[in-house]
Amino acid sequence: MGKQAFKDRMQKDFGSYFAEIVDVFFKNATEEAVNGNLDEAISIANDALVFAKYSNDKYSILYIVGMMCQAYLDNNQPELSEKFFKYGMTIIKESDFDYERDLNSFLDLKILIDENK
Repeated sequence: MGKQAFKDRMQKDFGSYFAEIVDVFFKNATEEAVNGNLDEAISIANDALVFAKYSNDKYSILYIVGMMCQAYLDNNQPELSEKFFKYGMTIIKESDFDYERDLNSFLDLKILIDENK
């Protein structure tokens, strides 16, 4: 079984379980960020991204990437924030339910990134 077949099987068999894990990690990362523990928030969000690859909720990846973009920006690392901004822009699709809202949210982040360079 190749990597993609393995990933597809994991998503099919355990996708909802991984989605729950991602939710717990995302909530914890957000809580850490709100409390000013940005390094912790970034570390936890990175872990959430690993689990998100196997989740059947692909939309959660965009939220995690957006949170990481903001956390890196708040942590005075605009170059890493921009990296996640660019990644987020590749995830947003016109066919997505909240396309305009998501696009505008990421473009707002880009303005902040450019102001902090």
